[in-house]
Amino acid sequence: MSVIKFPNNRNFYIDQADRFLKENNRALELENLLRAYELGKDFNINYRIVYSYYRSDQFEKALSFLNDYEDDYFKLYETQKLYFNILIACDQFEEADELLRTKLVENPDIDKLKRELDTAIDMALKDKGLEPDKLLKDLYNIGSLEQENQLFVCSMAGLIPLEKLEPVSQSVLNNPYVSHFIKTPLLCSLIEAGSTKIFNYSIVDQTYKIKINELTNFEADPFREDIYRLLDEILDDRPADKIMTQDEITYHLSILYPLYHQFIQDKVEWINYYIDYYLNIKRPNVKNKEMYNWFQLLIREDIQ
Repeated sequence: MSVIKFPNNRNFYIDQADRFLKENNRALELENLLRAYELGKDFNINYRIVYSYYRSDQFEKALSFLNDYEDDYFKLYETQKLYFNILIACDQFEEADELLRTKLVENPDIDKLKRELDTAIDMALKDKGLEPDKLLKDLYNIGSLEQENQLFVCSMAGLIPLEKLEPVSQSVLNNPYVSHFIKTPLLCSLIEAGSTKIFNYSIVDQTYKIKINELTNFEADPFREDIYRLLDEILDDRPADKIMTQDEITYHLSILYPLYHQFIQDKVEWINYYIDYYLNIKRPNVKNKEMYNWFQLLIREDIQ
């Protein structure tokens, strides 16, 4: 049986792709471009493949190939726009916004691109039932929502414009029907939105003033990361116990945020409370009674 071998000639496939392009046969054009690309990569062929996938609504494939020559797509305004449009088509709105703020600032169509991004975000939010006005309404009525829905709304609060988010936040932060761990994502949304407001924040009948722009996002707080590091050192040879203990500590820190810096004066002693209570099944060795009182409030679920 004879075997038909395809020509191992890159230029042949490029010529074939050009011919099929003139005949408006996009499928065969793409097939030959891909064969040529396998034999030798360059930006021109990459661009044609990316554009072909984009035209056929295969956006993820387009983005995958685009990443081979990402920097080259910033050299021309038209290729910049293609990159931007592919990100939007892939629902990568944060990445598209970052491009507008960094790589595309000199693009003459930047105002139009910003409008296109806003429109795409609005459409995506509507498709997912996440319109900012609905989220805002839910925040104003958050006490009537189930806890799962409260957490969802607070987690999505960053979609609400800051000038509307700040007024409602004070009532949410002091709402006794909203658990403290649910208030944490709301505070993080305020941080990310650049709020400079000072809010009253009550916990266990004590009220504190917190200035949003002086806070560190919960997920990136070095204080929290330092506790995890110490926990790794203490339970290095007990990985299963470490995971269980870290989960409990994380939950409790989300309750005490953003004030845990004030309540936890000794991180090692704080960690040992958990180890003694949950793993060694004994009363923790207490040196700091005030700090231990906070721990007891947490494990008794007197504060959530």
